[in-house]
Amino acid sequence: MANLPCDVCGKNISGNYSVLNGKNCCSQKCLEALLDKCHHCQKPLTGPHMVVDGKKFCSRECAATVLPKCHRCGIALFGESINFISDQEYKYCTACAQMEPCFACQLPEPGTRLRDERLVCHRCQKTAVTNKAEALRMFREVRAVLKTLGYAACGEIQFDLVDRPAMKRAAGKLYNERELGIYRHESQTTTTTTTQGKVVTDVVTTTAQSCSIFVYDHLPTERFMETVAHELGHDWCLHQFGRIASNQISEGVAEYVASRFNEAMGWARNNRRMESNTDPVYGAGYRLIRDIAQRSGEAGLVAYLKKMSQ
Repeated sequence: MANLPCDVCGKNISGNYSVLNGKNCCSQKCLEALLDKCHHCQKPLTGPHMVVDGKKFCSRECAATVLPKCHRCGIALFGESINFISDQEYKYCTACAQMEPCFACQLPEPGTRLRDERLVCHRCQKTAVTNKAEALRMFREVRAVLKTLGYAACGEIQFDLVDRPAMKRAAGKLYNERELGIYRHESQTTTTTTTQGKVVTDVVTTTAQSCSIFVYDHLPTERFMETVAHELGHDWCLHQFGRIASNQISEGVAEYVASRFNEAMGWARNNRRMESNTDPVYGAGYRLIRDIAQRSGEAGLVAYLKKMSQ
């Protein structure tokens, strides 16, 4: 076995040696030089190892450095995870995904329990709208922005920032704990008849209308203003086209108006929730109205809504 060189260091081999993939190695050090390395710590892979996205790791700890983490507890997501879409995609382990969600963003995050039992997460709480005067100012700002976009609301709209008991009273039988706001339109028709003896001399019919919007307190600023835009979208649709029988179309229009508001404010990222919403009324309705507007323009959308209100 004279003059058998090591294929790694080039030294002549004397004594025992190893062969790896057809290459001669004079020592353990030279042998390990030929082995694949752990992507994280660069140690030679001398035994069983893990492969993640085509990268090799010597241990679970090293593999964890490149895996996505649970947004709540921070553990590496080796197995099944659950994705939530809000302004972006958030990943959670199966345990954290079962936690009670924030009432505002619907993410299973830790937070503060309000007096009416709603849970608001710490992130949403940072910009939570709790002052009625400030909420009214924002309401007027949203209304002004929508007017520039062509979605002018009717004349007088009463607005109120409310907690859960007040929202239940305002919504009545239509209360849905997942909804963050409500638009209420009421009309009352009064007929006055004037007679002289048995002869009717005059008949006057008057209709009084009242419009109200109620939005939850403790919503973060962007979500609050988006919700206001949604409810104002209902008002615009009602006064432009009358009542539309399809709840999917009605809610789709309101979501579409809210999405246009988000875009105008530079908050288009918040529309990801609408884009991915699997709800057959809100999600499918939004995408229906969005597609009509993209395909036929605003004039085409108006023509469609006029047809659907007949």
